[in-house]
Amino acid sequence: MRYVLAIARAGGLRPAAVGLYIAPQTLSEQVLRVERIIGGTLFDRTRTGMTPTPLGETFIEHATRAVDAFDQAAAAIRAAVAASVAEAGSAVEAGRDPAAI
Repeated sequence: MRYVLAIARAGGLRPAAVGLYIAPQTLSEQVLRVERIIGGTLFDRTRTGMTPTPLGETFIEHATRAVDAFDQAAAAIRAAVAASVAEAGSAVEAGRDPAAI
């Protein structure tokens, strides 16, 4: 999903590949794979770049929400883990068993 979003933002395969630090061929293969899974074309491809098809616009809308939700969940989990580690560290400093927390 992030690859498709990167292409949509960059307007083309090559600039998106540069921003993602991957080869354009690799990015192209991944987009074709997503298109096979989806069952349709996500981008109109021209010499000057790539623009989302109507199907692509729908995919981008949903993918944006999904990626944002994932990023928020990952941040919440990282914060919870950091808080747990800090609490365990405080318990050890206070001479308590961190497993009892």
